[in-house]
Amino acid sequence: MVCEKFLTPTCLSTCKSKNSCIASIDNRKSVVCAEKHKKYQLENQRRVVICNYHIDGGVIKDSSEKKCDYLILVPDTKYVVLVELKGCKIITAVEQIENTLALFKEKLYHHKIFARIICQQVPQMHNIPEINALKKLLKLAGGNLDIKAKLLCEKETELTNQK
Repeated sequence: MVCEKFLTPTCLSTCKSKNSCIASIDNRKSVVCAEKHKKYQLENQRRVVICNYHIDGGVIKDSSEKKCDYLILVPDTKYVVLVELKGCKIITAVEQIENTLALFKEKLYHHKIFARIICQQVPQMHNIPEINALKKLLKLAGGNLDIKAKLLCEKETELTNQK
């Protein structure tokens, strides 16, 4: 089940399960998503309000539904970063991101969408159809895909400069 109020104006004011859905909403210096020795970090150089939603087990509680781990929203730029922290199954991570995009298609329509997969180790990715399809989809949404091993740290201002 997907929270109906997610990314709506009443999301924060009427939410009864803020603790499970919202990892953070503030202007902290760094937004971090981490689990099992894998970490994504978005440095907030402009110190703007950034919303970090816990998707898996938070916004989407259904364990049978494929979804990414986190969704980071930078409201003033309308940028979204979908984050999947994965062991070694890259194709599964791609499917989780694609399914999250499909579930929130209407709500993310006017956003630039970036996807980040942080895994144990990055496999050879030449000509993998699933990865190429996700890259194409994200490019159409104004964003891109980045896959790194164990740690990915980037600046929020760098997202605005990515083509």
